[in-house]
Amino acid sequence: MKRINYHKSILSATLIGAALCIGGCNDDFTETNQSKDSVVTADPTYLFAQAVLEFEPSSYMLWFANAPGFYYTLQTAVPSGSITDNVIEGSERQDIQSISVLNYVNALKYERSQMTEEKSAQYEGVAAAMDVLSVYLGIYDTDICGDIPFTEAANARYGGTLTPKYDRVKDLYDLWLTMLDNAIQTFTNSSNQIDLGTQDVIYNGDWSKWAKLANSMKLKIAARLIFQDYSHAESIVQEVVSASCGILDGEEDDFLFHKADANNSSNDYVFHWNNTTLWYSGTHASQPLINFMLENQDPRVRFIYEKNDWNSKVIDYFLANDRKSDIPSFILENVETETVDGVETFKAWKGLGEPWVRYYGLPVAYNAQAYASLYGE
Repeated sequence: MKRINYHKSILSATLIGAALCIGGCNDDFTETNQSKDSVVTADPTYLFAQAVLEFEPSSYMLWFANAPGFYYTLQTAVPSGSITDNVIEGSERQDIQSISVLNYVNALKYERSQMTEEKSAQYEGVAAAMDVLSVYLGIYDTDICGDIPFTEAANARYGGTLTPKYDRVKDLYDLWLTMLDNAIQTFTNSSNQIDLGTQDVIYNGDWSKWAKLANSMKLKIAARLIFQDYSHAESIVQEVVSASCGILDGEEDDFLFHKADANNSSNDYVFHWNNTTLWYSGTHASQPLINFMLENQDPRVRFIYEKNDWNSKVIDYFLANDRKSDIPSFILENVETETVDGVETFKAWKGLGEPWVRYYGLPVAYNAQAYASLYGE
């Protein structure tokens, strides 16, 4: 009997709750309770902020492919392992960086197409800034990959293709120059623009600085055309110099920003990844460049390259333990020793002294060790 009464109590409470709900729950939640798959309106300023967050000229493959490739070509560094190992490790790691911004460029185009003409015009500056970001990454992509998908890329969700065509680099340069010119016009002439404010962590919504950036980026294209079409490159430079908006000039105009303050495993947006590029990519300084920098006591050698581990204390340890023969001959050439209580010890550096004597480069000649032994060098 007690058990039956217990269930009756539950039933009564349920009926009372239902009655209260019928009488009081008249609000319409259809606007709030949308499906997670529903299409919603994106705020253009948020799209811009996300594009900036994902803007990254060098993704993680920089250390494995891009940087070593540039170093070898410029002979600023040489492989520390075999040529085969370095080529295999660096192959097929390149991806297209401009796609990360083009996603939001096309999203913004769609959102503006749904607005009134008057409201859409207020976001011309935002669209122009995102174009500048996409051009910046596009230049970087073509430096590495050559022809890339750009004009038809990242547009499938808005009626575009899943197999975008590859645009020729020459055509892209012409397109990008036009995009940058249009952006400069927008930044300098458009009125009644949405204020990005803190959504723009680069220039805080200062369109005059965005104009300087766009104008300066034209020089990047001119530099790439100088050996292909000198007259065109020269005309671009003249346009840049004569432009009323000016160019990037000083720290106040620098296109440099810090994305985050913490490093974690899932979203590593900190300015790259604490890797020492030259060492991590299996490369070391080239002998000709190091020798040139040392001869001219170029201070940049201290910031571009790392000193070797043969400091005075290490050398003293080897001398004190009767292991002088283990010290490389090119190190000993710059060491002055003295005998103290019958033990040879480090006294001073010869030549240029610290820090210059701590930098040595590897030869750029293929199979240099075998070549040297063959010809007695």
